[in-house]
Amino acid sequence: DSDIKKTYFNNKDLSDIKVSDVIDSFINLDPENTSQSALTLLKRITSDKALSNIKIEVVPTLDNNHAEWDSATNIIKMSRESLSELPADQVIRTVLHEVVHAKTASAILEPTTPEEKQLTSSVRQFIDNYSSLSNAYGFTNEMEFVAELYSNSDFRDEVQKLYEERPVFRNMFQKILDDIRRLFN
Repeated sequence: DSDIKKTYFNNKDLSDIKVSDVIDSFINLDPENTSQSALTLLKRITSDKALSNIKIEVVPTLDNNHAEWDSATNIIKMSRESLSELPADQVIRTVLHEVVHAKTASAILEPTTPEEKQLTSSVRQFIDNYSSLSNAYGFTNEMEFVAELYSNSDFRDEVQKLYEERPVFRNMFQKILDDIRRLFN
């Protein structure tokens, strides 16, 4: 546990960890190798108190997951086993994935504004048109699409390739990106 605390949580006690602790540790761990876009997103998250204060609970293990966000409690549960085995960049991607769920869940699952409805509709249309061309986890549903788009560069690259191969969906994809950015601003 001491290596986990030191590497990912600023040496804080594992019973009192927040998203901001993971982000601060990650930025301090390897700032030179963190892209500018990633740093911008991380800073946006830390400036959003609702996101940066999300509690992280380290649990022994999770079924088939490294982490999961619990919408009822607004807690991210992370597997101690995964934290011990995953490289640092995968841990931060996992945290980002769960934070994106926390930020976008209501907008995607219960859209109320015209922008939220448009985002959900565009993502659904994109998934319907492209999911048969990919086995990527991000095509599971709207929630996973948005979370993977923000946290997984391999998925982003795959979506970008699909987008480039089918120009008819370029405007839709750009709209999805713009709508997601608006949720984080």
